[in-house]
Amino acid sequence: MAWTAANPAVIGAATKKSNYDALWDNLACFTGAVILWPTDTAPSGFLECDGSSLLRATYAALFAIIGTLYGTADVTHFNLPDYRGRFLRAWDHAFGRDPDRATRTVPGTAGATLTAGDHVGTEQVEEFKAHAHVAYSVASMSATFAAGQPMMNSTSMALSTQAAGGNETRPLNTNVMVCIKF
Repeated sequence: MAWTAANPAVIGAATKKSNYDALWDNLACFTGAVILWPTDTAPSGFLECDGSSLLRATYAALFAIIGTLYGTADVTHFNLPDYRGRFLRAWDHAFGRDPDRATRTVPGTAGATLTAGDHVGTEQVEEFKAHAHVAYSVASMSATFAAGQPMMNSTSMALSTQAAGGNETRPLNTNVMVCIKF
């Protein structure tokens, strides 16, 4: 019997739970799949993408997919990607929406085998889009009249605006846990 929300009173709690688990297993069955999770504990079969070092033998299926792209402590371990505190960005894949795709860098993790540039897993530092704020101040002004023509002389100087804002540039956001299927 497939899980249905059409008549929840007819379906017992145990049946709903077991059918939900089967549905979940079918939807998230691919080793290496990355999901966003709304609680502080990763769901069964998933690990938080926190840069942890894992034994290759214990997580052989996941190691077969990501290998040492995200680093390694030694020949028996591999690292998970570390997405904590990061905004994830879809890979440009030479499309052209990411104007700085060629300058993306490899994470500074020991043993990482990622390639810099337009590749999955590369990073960019935070940045403001280039812009300027200009303000002028008139320091002095004088007026003289010669042969019936007004003449004005002034001295001006450029001013800088004061810094405003917080610690980073970001949109309104909500924390979620990024998890990977093992």
